[in-house]
Amino acid sequence: MLLGSVVRTLPLQFYSTIEGWVDASHHEHPEIIAAFRRRDVKQSRTLMERHISEGAERLIEGLEKRGLWATPKKALDRCSQMHRRRI
Repeated sequence: MLLGSVVRTLPLQFYSTIEGWVDASHHEHPEIIAAFRRRDVKQSRTLMERHISEGAERLIEGLEKRGLWATPKKALDRCSQMHRRRI
């Protein structure tokens, strides 16, 4: 759910700054479109599921590199650090 909110708020040009995003799109989109045109439901579903999950992984990795996304442990560590600074 959180990732969906992030995706909706990022400007489109942001994605091109993520390592591997443009290359993956150039490779994956034609395959997906070809499956759609063949009306191959099973292949379309498989390709879209892979495209979305790999895209999410690339997005999270890109956000982590920028310090905009953290695993739960990293987030807790940051909160603890911020709390200690206030004391």
